[in-house]
Amino acid sequence: MTQIFCLDNYASFLTFANIAYILQKEKISRRQIYAIERDFVSIIGVLPMDENLLADSLEQEVKDFEDMLQYQCAIRTNCDCIVTINTKHFSSFTIIPIFTPTEFLEQYTE
Repeated sequence: MTQIFCLDNYASFLTFANIAYILQKEKISRRQIYAIERDFVSIIGVLPMDENLLADSLEQEVKDFEDMLQYQCAIRTNCDCIVTINTKHFSSFTIIPIFTPTEFLEQYTE
């Protein structure tokens, strides 16, 4: 799954859904998931996604539609980079730097 982050501490609306999905698959309780999401929202701002972003994403035929949604959100909000475990999915269409989580941490913790 792909997450987008702006270095000013923002993530897309879809990122929060992805976090809940991953935690649920890991058998985390609903109460814990909500607590984690609340904590995350308290330190990470939420970038909106709307019908225009969806329309722009639908014009692109890429391997992973969710990645295009994340990409369009990153473009519209001038994000500094995209953090993903699926860097190959973005190689054909992105103009924003793409990092794996490890690369991101190495890049911005030095």
